[in-house]
Amino acid sequence: MSAEQLERPEAELETEPATTIEEDVGAQLADAVRDGAEELHMSEFTEPSAQAAHGHSPDKGEGSHDLRGAFNVSEDFIRENFKGGVVPNGHEAVHTLLAGKQSFIAADEDIFTDTHDTDQARWKEIRETADRAPIPPGRRSVLEASYA
Repeated sequence: MSAEQLERPEAELETEPATTIEEDVGAQLADAVRDGAEELHMSEFTEPSAQAAHGHSPDKGEGSHDLRGAFNVSEDFIRENFKGGVVPNGHEAVHTLLAGKQSFIAADEDIFTDTHDTDQARWKEIRETADRAPIPPGRRSVLEASYA
């Protein structure tokens, strides 16, 4: 803080969020998992947050059910709304998005980077993807209850 800011308390402080070490480590970890899966020729894995076994490699989600690539969900939205181990390329992510749809739309934060939050065609794609991205029924109930 500068001397001028100390003298003038009404002076605006910088409010730009800094990239945190956690975000950098998370991105590095995701890259390492993808690289390791590729080197090991990993063909399936278990998603801990959803307790779901995947019959595909970790990188398949990037084009099919990864919220960022498949549906252009904002990184800021994901960071603010996906807690508790929910990852944007996991099956649980599409179910979380659907369970919280109404509250997410009602919030001031943009969900998608390329269309409006009420885009029915986009939500239809997300619903269809969720139908092909199973999670245990009990987990789906927990998600729906948390947004009720």
